[in-house]
Amino acid sequence: MGKGAVRNDPCPCGSGRKFKKCCLQKPAALPSYPSPPPEVVEYARRHMREEAERRRKFGNIRPVVTTVHQGHRFVAVGSRVYFDKEWRTFTDFLLFYVRDVMGREWWETESAKRDHERHPIMRWHDHFIEAQKNATRHDDGLLSSVPDGTVSALLLLAYDLYGLRDHAKLQDEVVQRLRHRNQFQGARYELFVAATFIRAGLEFAFEDETDTSTKHAEFVATDPESGLVMAVEAKARQRTMKAPFEMASIRPGVKQLLDSASDKQPAHPLIVFLELNLPPEPAQQVPGWVPHVNGVLQEIAAERENHSPFAAVLFTNRPHLYGEPGEPDPSKHYYAAWPNGSAVPDALIDRLGEAATQYGNVPSKFPAEFSTTPTE
Repeated sequence: MGKGAVRNDPCPCGSGRKFKKCCLQKPAALPSYPSPPPEVVEYARRHMREEAERRRKFGNIRPVVTTVHQGHRFVAVGSRVYFDKEWRTFTDFLLFYVRDVMGREWWETESAKRDHERHPIMRWHDHFIEAQKNATRHDDGLLSSVPDGTVSALLLLAYDLYGLRDHAKLQDEVVQRLRHRNQFQGARYELFVAATFIRAGLEFAFEDETDTSTKHAEFVATDPESGLVMAVEAKARQRTMKAPFEMASIRPGVKQLLDSASDKQPAHPLIVFLELNLPPEPAQQVPGWVPHVNGVLQEIAAERENHSPFAAVLFTNRPHLYGEPGEPDPSKHYYAAWPNGSAVPDALIDRLGEAATQYGNVPSKFPAEFSTTPTE
C-alpha cells in the first residue's frame, strides 16, 4: 500500500474516521514564512526599478558583477575575475580592461613608438589621459567631464570588449586583427555588430572560418521571440579620418561592399550592417547620405531582376574621430532598409535599431551593492 494513507484506511490524525472522510477533504496547509524586513522589500523594489532602467539604457548586456573585499574591487567578466584596489569607477576598470585584452607585450611595443606611428587605440588612450588633466575634480576626489569623440571611441571599444567576453562571444581571432592597424577598422566594426545583437537580446554563433569550401557570413543569429534564423554580415568602409569628402564618393564604396556581402549566399535570410565612416551631420535631421544608399540598394535589386539579396541592410555612421578635442562626441546615425516581403519582422528591425542607438551609453559607476541603510 505504500507509506501514505489510502482512502479507506483509518485517518492518521487519530480521529477514528476513515481517511477519505477526514483529513483527505481538508486543504493542505501551506507553510508559513516570516515577512521580510521592510528594508529588504524596499531594496528589492529599488533593484527592479534600476534593472528596468539599466536595460532601457544599455540593452541586454548583463549587469556588472562586482564587490569590494578587503579594500580591493573585484569584477567578474565571464569566467574571469579581476581585482585592484585603485578602481573607484567602472571607467577605471575599462581603462585597465582594454589594456588587458590587447596584451601587455603589444601595449609596451606600441608605447615605445613615436606618437604618429602608434596604433589608434594607443593614441585614443594617450588622448584620454591628457583630457583627464582638464576634468573637474569633485569633493570625493573623482573626476568628471563630457567625453569627446576620441574618449568615447576608447570607452565604447572597451565596453564592447567587456560585454562580448562576459557573454562568451569575444573571439581571439578578432582581437588579433584588432591589433593590426590595417585590419583595425573592420575588426572594430565586427565587435560593434556582435555587441548590438547582444543588446537586442538575440542569440548567435560564429561561423567556422576554417571551412574554406564556401563563403561565410560573420555569424548566424536566432531571434528567441520569432524563431527567425538569419545570417549576419558586417562591412565597414575604410577611409582616412578627416580627409576631404564628397557625397558622390560613397556610392562606389557602398556598392562594392554590398555586392561582396551578397556573394556569401547564405542558407538563411541575410542581414548586412554597413558602417559608412562619414563626417557627422546634425542629430535631428535625416542624413544627406540616405538617398544615396537607397539608390545603391535599388541598383543592386535591379541587377537581380528586382529581387533584393538582402533581408535587411542597416547603415550606421559613428563619426567619433571627426569631433574636436574637448567637444561633445559627434552625433551618430542609424538607418535601416528592407524590401517588401522580407523574412525579417518589423519588430525585429525596431529592436536592432534600438540596440544600435544604445551604442554610445557606457556605465561610468559600479552598481550599488546591497545595503540595509535607507537611501535618501
